[in-house]
Amino acid sequence: MKLQELNKERLALIERLKNRMKFLNLETNEDLKTPIDKVNANLYYPLKEEEIKRFESADGNELESKASKVNSSAALLLNIFTALRRGEKVELNGFGKFNSYELETQLQVLNGGGKKANIDMSLVNEKSYIYIESKFTELFYYRQKAPTSLSYQDEAKYPSKDIYKAAIQFLDKYQLYDVNQLVKHTIGIYRDCLDNQEKYKGKKVYLLNLNWELVTSDEDLKESYKLQLEALRESTEFIGKFNKVMKKCFKKIGIDFRFIYINYYDFYTRVLNTKKIDHQLNNYLKQRYFIIQRRGLKTDNAIKYIEAHLDNDVSITQFREMLKEYNVIYLNEYSDGFSGEILIDNRFAKFLDAIITIKYVDKKIPKIIGEYNIEEYLHIHSSSYYKKTTVLYLSKVLPQAERVIFI
Repeated sequence: MKLQELNKERLALIERLKNRMKFLNLETNEDLKTPIDKVNANLYYPLKEEEIKRFESADGNELESKASKVNSSAALLLNIFTALRRGEKVELNGFGKFNSYELETQLQVLNGGGKKANIDMSLVNEKSYIYIESKFTELFYYRQKAPTSLSYQDEAKYPSKDIYKAAIQFLDKYQLYDVNQLVKHTIGIYRDCLDNQEKYKGKKVYLLNLNWELVTSDEDLKESYKLQLEALRESTEFIGKFNKVMKKCFKKIGIDFRFIYINYYDFYTRVLNTKKIDHQLNNYLKQRYFIIQRRGLKTDNAIKYIEAHLDNDVSITQFREMLKEYNVIYLNEYSDGFSGEILIDNRFAKFLDAIITIKYVDKKIPKIIGEYNIEEYLHIHSSSYYKKTTVLYLSKVLPQAERVIFI
């Protein structure tokens, strides 16, 4: 993929995003005078004084230029969390209710000072501590430019030998997914857990990476789409390995830690709940950010993605054992509000030998409706799936599907 072509597509995508703003009859920030005014023109709900102070104290210079851009990851995060920013209580499925937040949380990473981790947002309640890193177009334009500094190769710079051994396995190992930043954030979180044990007592700790995904492979964005799929493959591989290593590391200091990747569409439609639906805000977010259809993934890539989000080794082992015996002939995904009943598609009923369903942990096992003759049925509860249900149709007769579509 040529860098020149990607830059051309990047400009095309930004123009699309600007056109979405015009479609919503939003004012342009090009003629506004102050940086704050320009940022506010990019937000549904304007910046509050405490938010401005948090940005000014951070290292990212968001208010000077970044947060006013149409593809600003900070603006996207602020818009998605509009309800919380307005003082309303929000609920994140699987994490509980939250009524407060902090922007640009700074955590010390290495010993002896140096640059701190600037984490976009942090949420806390009685059960969970959630750190959020937001990405917009970075997922399909990020290129690792240089390796981490030599300081990250020095064990003496780390808060413990354990976190050094864990982190060093991932630094500078990925090219398209910004793993280095996420590892640095994790070191900072680990240090804070180590130094402030009372702060995290009785809480699960999460690092949540929210990514906006390009969900179209139109001709004018085809190279970016291809690059994103490569980045998603890297992210899927990273999630599985990283959680396995870091869970053990954090467990030694008495912390239940988990890294979670989720795209913004799933987060907004399946995870984030508010007490009262603001239809005007909902229209703004969907029209501006989510107007295009969901993407399709090849079966192998979808399976790797699923594996990376299963909660325990038993579930992963069972999942893999069934896939060794059967071919995946169809894969479907049901969003929040699904009734709990799976209607067997007549196209596959006579070829169907087994089914795997994966569902959010607090939901009942779905009931299968229709005519079928199933030899095996595996149901997996996964807290990472929030309120979606993934269904895999399996067959010994039909070959594995070439492509699946998420709907």
